[in-house]
Amino acid sequence: IGISIFEKISAEREKVDRPEAATLIESMIAARGSHHSIDAHAWDGTSAIHMAAKLGHVPVIEVLYKANADLKTRNNEGDTPVYVAAQNNQPKVIEALAKTGRVSLNTWNDIGNTPLMVAARCGHVKAVEALAELGAKLNVHQRLIGDTAAMFAVKFDHAMIIKTLFDYNADINKQNFSGRT
Repeated sequence: IGISIFEKISAEREKVDRPEAATLIESMIAARGSHHSIDAHAWDGTSAIHMAAKLGHVPVIEVLYKANADLKTRNNEGDTPVYVAAQNNQPKVIEALAKTGRVSLNTWNDIGNTPLMVAARCGHVKAVEALAELGAKLNVHQRLIGDTAAMFAVKFDHAMIIKTLFDYNADINKQNFSGRT
């Protein structure tokens, strides 16, 4: 039923903030058999919680949390639901996941990026603000080359991200593994 829940969340993308989407998922969870996993993954490792994070389904996130879904699950690229929310500029999802106390805002994916790094690289100001406000570490190095979120913002010419990170006291003079700032 995990994949069925996943498929239903995907199909309900137009009803992101409507209570009926969460109610439908809640009834599917209640009806599941013991052999069905709420944390089942699609071929690419995406789970129901990943899809809800991507689409901004905060009510569905809350239903999945109450049903004890694995909020730290990773897809095939090592992306957590927080990472997926940051990548898709879903600050309300980031806040909802953080509110559970069961996630980390600083987890690296398989290529060594954090949610803050992907939000900075993509130019998602609201996601960067949410992560910074919630206490994400601003000066963490990317695991391969050592760039920080601020370095990603500079590389991709996102002036508002640079300003936001600076406003939250990110170290804009931090060096990567090659000694570059």
